[in-house]
Amino acid sequence: MPSGTRIAIFHDDCELAGSIAAYATEANLESIQLSSAVALEIELHDPLVAAVVLDLQGARSGGFELIERAANAPCRPHVLVVTALDAETVESIRRLANTKGLKLRVFRKNQDEDELRGFIAKLKKREIRFGVEHLEDAIARHLLYVEYQPKVALSPDAEEVAVEALCRLEHPQFGNVLPDRFIPMAEKHGLIARLTDFVVCQAFRDIRVWRDCGLPVRLALNVSPELLKTSEWCDQFTDRCKEFGIDPKRITLEITESQSGAMLDVALGVLARLRLKGFTLSIDDFGTGFSSLAMLYKLPFNELKIDKSFTFDLQHSAEARALVESTIGMALRLGMKVVAEGVETDAVFRELQLMGCEHAQGYFISKSIAADKVPQFFVDWNVLMKSESIHELTVLPKIAVIQSLLSEILHQDLRQIHVTPGSGASGGTLQAVDDITLELARKIPALVLQGKVAAALAHCQAAIRRCEHNPKQTGLKGKVLQLRHLLEQELITKGDLELSLLSGRVRLLPRQSALMGRPSADKTVDIPVGCRWLSRGDHNLRLFAEGTDWFVEDLGSTNGSSIGDRILAPGEPYALPLGETVIEIGKHAANLAPVAIRLWRPLANAGAVIMSLIADEAQLAYPIQSSKWPSWREDVLTRWVVFQGQIDLGTSKNGAIVLNEAGAEKAAEIWFDDGFWIAPCADAPLSIAETLFFERSPLPVGAGVAIGDARLHVERLQSGAAPTPIEASLPLAKSA
Repeated sequence: MPSGTRIAIFHDDCELAGSIAAYATEANLESIQLSSAVALEIELHDPLVAAVVLDLQGARSGGFELIERAANAPCRPHVLVVTALDAETVESIRRLANTKGLKLRVFRKNQDEDELRGFIAKLKKREIRFGVEHLEDAIARHLLYVEYQPKVALSPDAEEVAVEALCRLEHPQFGNVLPDRFIPMAEKHGLIARLTDFVVCQAFRDIRVWRDCGLPVRLALNVSPELLKTSEWCDQFTDRCKEFGIDPKRITLEITESQSGAMLDVALGVLARLRLKGFTLSIDDFGTGFSSLAMLYKLPFNELKIDKSFTFDLQHSAEARALVESTIGMALRLGMKVVAEGVETDAVFRELQLMGCEHAQGYFISKSIAADKVPQFFVDWNVLMKSESIHELTVLPKIAVIQSLLSEILHQDLRQIHVTPGSGASGGTLQAVDDITLELARKIPALVLQGKVAAALAHCQAAIRRCEHNPKQTGLKGKVLQLRHLLEQELITKGDLELSLLSGRVRLLPRQSALMGRPSADKTVDIPVGCRWLSRGDHNLRLFAEGTDWFVEDLGSTNGSSIGDRILAPGEPYALPLGETVIEIGKHAANLAPVAIRLWRPLANAGAVIMSLIADEAQLAYPIQSSKWPSWREDVLTRWVVFQGQIDLGTSKNGAIVLNEAGAEKAAEIWFDDGFWIAPCADAPLSIAETLFFERSPLPVGAGVAIGDARLHVERLQSGAAPTPIEASLPLAKSA
């Protein structure tokens, strides 16, 4: 990695030079004291030199010429002149520097030390920027390497195996240099042919390895329009195909349409030659830059790639959807293969299937992977595509991304862990911890493929906990954290939930306002109750929070409602105290309604209100009464929890959800943060989908959950939906 920003000191006064070096240290800068003009000249070519300190009086000062040369050096440093010259001379130097546009500051020796110190403290840190000379060196030293992003068919029955070769650059000084940085640089400075040839040769070697192990891979290569301006590259490329024994029919050449070079007449001739030789020609990033239908009309393309910007917006923009649909239809009518880039979610993958798109690539499928991981990826992908889950429209994990991250964990991080045999107890322990951590990581792909996403998440959490105690596993921890995030996103539920318990059902409504009553054709409610004594639509009861206080408001119910002796006047909110509040329906009428609403603000969860129904079951048992409320048996077993923040689950009567078998007063917490989460408390065990969890986890739909000895089942709740028979939602809980 590059060294830090520094100051070059070329001054005769050794004591002053030492003081300036100390100022640099205070500012977290490096300093170097130079002994000759030659050494200074070398430093002036270092881009990390932010300032040069000079003298105008010493024997080696060099006069103003040295100042001018330093100020105009490639690194463009600040020139700091520290001198004992008189004020008039100092002012003359400043004026001369200003006329020449030099970055010069003059400080008087023994007078301006504080000002000099402050200036050094404010110097901006310098960074070496990756330049064309570094790219040229990287190509010469073979610092480039090739990864492959799978391109998959959207039909489960398709058998074609394809990848796109992508150039990568890992520089010893700059680390990972992104293609967006070095590809345009290569095109601008005439290095793109050398870079492309490196990729071609490496990819052709990998094709032969895959072919030898029985995997006939179709390879896509990116071709810069700069290479199509003459026929030279075409000849070189076809020679490479002959050299490696590559069938042109298995090669797709992707030409980016965002540059106008491909529209040249020469380019048209080159592309025609390549097409005649059997290569598939693909127009990349269709829909951007210099895109036009003329590209498809004039040039001999037989594949079209929809740009990822449109795929990203497919589910959020009507315009993007229209463009994608029309592009797919147009390509198919023209007899062209169509590929969608940037597929990052299961929902987009499925939508493209329905639109008739044939192939896709993107992070949902896989990020780019090493050549030796390609065969196993396609084995796993084929298993996934032919599994039942792909046809049941369930949410699928991003298995390819997960596998790619695991590949990095198991190969890169192993090289970074060093344990010296015989180094004592601590060394032996470290090795054991590393082995356990890596073993946890190795199990994750199999768990995901088996559909045990919760178990895979628990393994991630365990691996991260082990990494916390080992500073050498920072890289491993970072990758497992990415895995954990992906798995959490697969499990998390963003809509309302229903928990089925042996004692009934609990519906979780994370919101500040909830409408209670009977739904109507044009008005849904958050807490639907089919009781005929409750009003419909805009005349229901409203529960809402203002800050930490909760209120209930009658919106104009037909039969009226009251709390104790107080009739709730429409539009006048009633503040709910902690504890129980009972709302009676139709109290002023001759025939009292057989139902009342119970609102409970638990002491331990003041940010929540639990609503349940108090019913006169004897009155409701008569057929004439039950016909007015057909779902009453289910509704009276239901509790609705409207909440902000978190709610407690446990044996305490002051919590939001009482679970007598939970084993602790506060055994777990549930909260909503862009989805439902649950975390164990105290020592009460928490398991989700038969997997033990020791820290927070998403609360997934369809999962069985055990808190201590209490059992419940999680289901999705549609707001305003009519209740379903409770018996249908309890088999798992009862069997437990």
